[in-house]
Amino acid sequence: MVAGNFIYFCVKIGHGLQIREIGLSVKKYITGNLDSESILIEQINSDEVANPRYGKRKTFINYNNMTIQEKFYSIIDELFKNNPSILKINSGNKVSSILLFKDFINIIKIWKDNLNLAYTPFARKISLDNQMLINDINQNWHNQLPTITEFKEYVSIKYNFEFSTNVLNYVYIYFYITWEVFKDKENVIKFNLQNPYKGLIQLFIQDNIYMHEGIYIGNITMSHSKSINFKLPSIDNDFLDYIDKKCKLVGSDGIPNQEEVNQLWEEFQKPNVADL
Repeated sequence: MVAGNFIYFCVKIGHGLQIREIGLSVKKYITGNLDSESILIEQINSDEVANPRYGKRKTFINYNNMTIQEKFYSIIDELFKNNPSILKINSGNKVSSILLFKDFINIIKIWKDNLNLAYTPFARKISLDNQMLINDINQNWHNQLPTITEFKEYVSIKYNFEFSTNVLNYVYIYFYITWEVFKDKENVIKFNLQNPYKGLIQLFIQDNIYMHEGIYIGNITMSHSKSINFKLPSIDNDFLDYIDKKCKLVGSDGIPNQEEVNQLWEEFQKPNVADL
């Protein structure tokens, strides 16, 4: 059923029915046929499980009955529904944002090492192609997905989002979604490693990654990623909030090192501290 410049299709979720609006320019990825009126997608109810690194509870949705394109766009909608603030360019200048980015660099290095690939460090500019790990695992997977241009078009039409050339958030959101599409493949599962982009989604809730004659997280310049060797013991939101309560940026000072963050984690796990 087409109305104006939009197509509507039905998604069956649990026992309810939800209507979504998709721009015609990308509807071919949803229906697979420009003449189709609608598509019914069966979606298994969410399961919640514990994960000590990500937090007390995490929701997983089974997308097994969807095509790759349907799954891609459904993950976008689910992501923005759960994290609407990432549709904005935020500038919270949080200490936790700096640490999330450092943790991300470390995760990329670990993945590259497991894939027997060289990590390309950055100084003033990031090689984004080098950070799309799905390409490293299987180039054919990426070829099955909407392009980043089509992703931007979808988000711009549906969510009225305006993109900034120098803000890199949307690139990493695209990487995150592509990872979620293929995360259950055997070639990914066998490494038993985390989604490398999960922490960046939490970063974008508070801050942004900006590139202009250098890489910036908020107002802080990030450089010489080759020397970054840092791991967050947890990216639970409560722990990140605890870090921001304990640590404040004063210019470029105030960013805790690995030992100090480990100490904060020990404090955070003490009875009643996490509830403060």
